[in-house]
Amino acid sequence: MKTNKLFRIFAAVATIGMAGCCQTGGYEPPNPGYPCDPTQPVVFTDFMPKEGPTRTTMFIEGSNFGTDISNISVTIGGVKAVVVGSSGTTICLTVPRRCVDGDVKVVVRNPDGSIAGEHEFTIRFALQTSLQVGTLVGWIDPLTNLSNTIDGTFAEAGFDYIGFMLMDIDPNGHKVLYTAEESAAYNAELKSLRKIDLTDEMVSTVFRKGDVSSFNHVRSMTLSPTRDTMFFVDDHGTHDVAQWALKTNIYYALRSEGFKNVYSYLFGTSSMCCASMGDGAMFYSVHTNNGVYKARAAGFDPSVTQWKSQLLYTITTGDSPSNKPIMTRHPDDLYVYMHIDHAIYKCLYDPVTQTLGTPFKFVGDGWSYQDGVGANARFNSLRQGVFVYNRSYDLAGNDDKYDYYVCDRENNCIRKVTPDGVVSTYAGRGKGNGFAYSDGAAREEAMFNRPNGICYDEDEKIFYVADSNNKRIRTIALE
Repeated sequence: MKTNKLFRIFAAVATIGMAGCCQTGGYEPPNPGYPCDPTQPVVFTDFMPKEGPTRTTMFIEGSNFGTDISNISVTIGGVKAVVVGSSGTTICLTVPRRCVDGDVKVVVRNPDGSIAGEHEFTIRFALQTSLQVGTLVGWIDPLTNLSNTIDGTFAEAGFDYIGFMLMDIDPNGHKVLYTAEESAAYNAELKSLRKIDLTDEMVSTVFRKGDVSSFNHVRSMTLSPTRDTMFFVDDHGTHDVAQWALKTNIYYALRSEGFKNVYSYLFGTSSMCCASMGDGAMFYSVHTNNGVYKARAAGFDPSVTQWKSQLLYTITTGDSPSNKPIMTRHPDDLYVYMHIDHAIYKCLYDPVTQTLGTPFKFVGDGWSYQDGVGANARFNSLRQGVFVYNRSYDLAGNDDKYDYYVCDRENNCIRKVTPDGVVSTYAGRGKGNGFAYSDGAAREEAMFNRPNGICYDEDEKIFYVADSNNKRIRTIALE
């Protein structure tokens, strides 16, 4: 029986090829083919195989499908599949990503758009998934172990040391990534702002440092809640608070200008990161004593035509007094996470007074590497993090509906933090504890080299990671 069924599939493939619905070689198929016979029923009998990974070739058997694939649609797990051919009795298609529910639904239409036949199979397709790390764009010369800033297609484009990233939709409706690129090692000056067009698969330079302002070292970047303004936080090389009127610590650029022109927003001491809340309040952190400020809260000084900020508090830790606090705003403004090298602090947000509560240590305690709960977890130089919606928390009625994914730079991996403080390793360290470059299964094979930036595409369920020393943009997704 199994042999007979396989023979029918191979015969169907040959028939589809001869009918011209699946292109092979230089053969140009007839177009558009013929529709189903409206005087006869459309019959659906079976599909094969019943399980497999993404991009598996599936065959749906039956009769009176017609050969015009524009009249045939198939969804698996609610996700539209690509129909590549039909012989009239067999439909050939490719299993799409994220079709985990597995219900196989087929609709065959008449040329006028009316439904000739539709069917949902009682047996579901079992999608075999695994979390995979891949490479989106970037390269290193294998002979010199160097890369360079090069615009162009994903096959051509190159980067120097890349840091924080943002995901956006540009005026053309294209999904894009922005990343701040430095000139060499991670302590170097800002080199440029790069734009990675995910739709056109092109990389371009938005601006270079010398073109727009007196940037020194952009530590982080973020978008305003309205997404019409991009903020850049600058470590301008001074810890002297008395020089607050002399140095710009936060710059901004406008979407209406394509983010190409950069202006001073605040003046202050050497800064690390900012959190722009949904109600417009902004907070930022500085190196000196891990100070946290509320931006533009101390009034406007007409004598120097500048806004002043208000120091809220300093965070005292057992580590160095200058640990470069990185801030991440919760999507629902419940709190701000603040990581200081080896631990994540939580600062509850009060929208009535627009203030951040006193920070308390949430997870992590001392530098090392260890998964665990709360203070049992260990990190080593945390960088950018991103919140990701978790539907199961919503269904359970939890107040906090988001997990947190963060770059653990010196541990060369991506960590996951749940709202309950459970820390696990999400991707990286697949072949050892050090740094390297390797794609593959997220925990078994994948390797990073100082990941600095991370963002998440909710629609496609893909993480993008700025793998800084590997000079590449990496992806993490279920495949």
